Amino acid sequence: MGNREALLEAAIVCLRERGFGGTRARDLASTAGVSLGAIRYHFGSTEGLLNEAVAECARRWVSGFQSSMAAATDKTAQLDSMTADAYRAFDVNRALLVGFMEAFAHAQRSAAAREQLGGMYDELRQGVLAVLGDKGRDAESVASLLIALIDGLMLQWLLAPDRCPSPDMLRRAVAALAGLP
Repeated sequence: MGNREALLEAAIVCLRERGFGGTRARDLASTAGVSLGAIRYHFGSTEGLLNEAVAECARRWVSGFQSSMAAATDKTAQLDSMTADAYRAFDVNRALLVGFMEAFAHAQRSAAAREQLGGMYDELRQGVLAVLGDKGRDAESVASLLIALIDGLMLQWLLAPDRCPSPDMLRRAVAALAGLP
């Protein structure tokens, strides 16, 4: 593993353990086993590295959804798989999700972070479009709404998991948005 990859993995670990605001360049370099200068060389800044780590986690989640949905036999089975995976992903990644929320709040004060994380959402939309397998006229709007739904659920789940809609309610809402039975 090269320095860039080591830093990205270290940033994911630090987001989980320390959060966005609690992670310092020295934490990242030490966890990755690289020099401080490697952060600037590969990512421009600590903020750039942490934002890239948030985007990388999102890519991995979408990839995981794509894999589990590819194993499903039809659109209904894909939907069942996706909605079951959403809450499971929240549970497994709780500490990391807190780091994400911190990154989004930080982006309100940083144009560079807004741009980088906005690009992450462009990638996410494309990933969701690939999962949906639909390139219709409204597909991008549906993908954006599905992402917003998951983001909102993520925030609600972090605050009060027991008050979130059930997986079945989520499944019905997503089915309605995607035009599935």
